[in-house]
Amino acid sequence: MNKKQLTNLLGAGTITGFILALVLMFSNGDVQGQTAVIPATDQPGITEVVPLADYNQLAAENDQLALDLQTMQGREAQYEAQLTQANDLLAQPQTYAGGEHEEPEHEEHEHEGYDHDD
Repeated sequence: MNKKQLTNLLGAGTITGFILALVLMFSNGDVQGQTAVIPATDQPGITEVVPLADYNQLAAENDQLALDLQTMQGREAQYEAQLTQANDLLAQPQTYAGGEHEEPEHEEHEHEGYDHDD
């Protein structure tokens, strides 16, 4: 191993160690993704009560969002069908009223009254 490769390897190891130290420092030693358990101060069996007006408002918003989602999904299906139809039309060979497409013939015309004296 030459000197440049050894220097690069040591630099990469140093950076890796520094990043690992930062992760451990900011995660408070929580490497496994587990969180600290905070003891509950509430009595068991007590739940939070949500006012009925708030619940009804949230339920109405949820219903409206569900209808909006169905509308958007229906439009998406229509757009997909239109795109498929357009792609199919583009994939078909081009035909014109006169049959198959033919290149127009180019004829050279002499212009009367014009003398070309180069």
